[in-house]
Amino acid sequence: MIKTNIFFKPVGIGIICVFGFQFSLLAKKPLNILIIQTDEHNPRMFGAAGDPVAITPNIDKLARQGVLFTNAYCQNPVSVPSRMSMLTGKYSQSIRVYGNSNPLTMKFTTLGEYFNKFGYKTAIIGKMHFQGKGDELKHGFERPYGDSGSEYPMGKWESDHMDKIGQKPLTDRSPKAARVNEYPMEVDKDGGIVPYAMTFMRDNKKNPFLLICSFTKPHFPFEVSRKYYGMYKGRVKLPIDYNPDKKNWSASNHIENSTYKFDQVTEQEILHAREIYYGMISWVDEQIGLILEELERLGLKKNTLIIYTSDHGEMAGEHGLWYKNTFYEGSVGIPFIFSCPKLFHGGQISESITGNIDLFPTICDAADIQKPDDLEGKSLWQVLKGRESGNDRWIFSENYRSNISGCMVRDQNWKYFVFKPCEKNKFTKEVFLFNMQNDPDEMQNLADRPESKIVIENMEKRMSWWNPVLKTNE
Repeated sequence: MIKTNIFFKPVGIGIICVFGFQFSLLAKKPLNILIIQTDEHNPRMFGAAGDPVAITPNIDKLARQGVLFTNAYCQNPVSVPSRMSMLTGKYSQSIRVYGNSNPLTMKFTTLGEYFNKFGYKTAIIGKMHFQGKGDELKHGFERPYGDSGSEYPMGKWESDHMDKIGQKPLTDRSPKAARVNEYPMEVDKDGGIVPYAMTFMRDNKKNPFLLICSFTKPHFPFEVSRKYYGMYKGRVKLPIDYNPDKKNWSASNHIENSTYKFDQVTEQEILHAREIYYGMISWVDEQIGLILEELERLGLKKNTLIIYTSDHGEMAGEHGLWYKNTFYEGSVGIPFIFSCPKLFHGGQISESITGNIDLFPTICDAADIQKPDDLEGKSLWQVLKGRESGNDRWIFSENYRSNISGCMVRDQNWKYFVFKPCEKNKFTKEVFLFNMQNDPDEMQNLADRPESKIVIENMEKRMSWWNPVLKTNE
């Protein structure tokens, strides 16, 4: 369902009625696609999502000019499986990418390989976390700057710049180690993304392109320069259920806690780490603004579909947890914005259930390109056009961690997730059910209540395809 955000300009009926005419005019010129992806951005922590603390003017502007999806999810709350699912439009189990060490084989077609066939120039600038070797580090995309497989590695950018100023980046992931750094953020490995993105857009001004700009931040370690820390010092509050009784923790949560000592982080350390985390979000937002300014300066913005998303969230102390690898909203949820004023009117919020897996088919429809027949994601195009409410949509997410298999199903009203043992793990099955309309903070697990039986049976039918007996490979 799409509804008008009270903070945004109301939608005019006349504009929606002429939507198809606008699209037909633009279809004469191939549509550019710009996907801006961050790593580990909590879906609630930006201004347009209703966060009064976050200072994110550029992300918020995208939302004002487009459609913000408030119920969007990654398909596996850990980097590599989530990213590979987005690029292929398939679930983790289908592409057999379960954890961060699994390569995506060349058997599966990515957005880059597919759009290349239609004359697009495709590139990833920044992090994509491809595993493997050779073509498995590119999958059809140009890689001028980024992580493994790139012409100019991000790590070299960082080490070259750090050596000049005599600094070393933080390596400790713990929120207890969160710190303010004294060097300019441009020396960070994300610092090369904006100049390389600008160069790519200039070089391809006359060509249709599909560009993914993928930032590492606000992923831990929790470190940011004083300017961005100063924007939040003393303004941040403790998160939801930051000191839980752990009754809603899964076995996997307990294992993560035993490794990373979440329950030993003090209130003051939680606040400080969150101030740093917010600062990283604001720095990335600033970089996004620079990319969008250049897109507009080049005269390309009107014919470009801009998408903002993340590979997964960050718990940031919510429910006493940090990082990802859990099905709570802070981890499995993602920010999800589509903006292209020439194609659909902005200032709208959709409560439709969706996720990164739906990018591939949606982009195909937007570019008027036939979709591959084997995609598992579902196009959002009719929802964006206002022709469908999207109220009947539902989606999966998977996770494989510490020899435990997890699967989540989310529909308009309910979130259901289950954990089952893998080959060598003997713990008993765990089940969680939350009414997301009445309990959006996920405080009350209703799985054991007799009245939940029918809901659970329906959710189990939806995940009947899922095979939990897998050897995990983190």
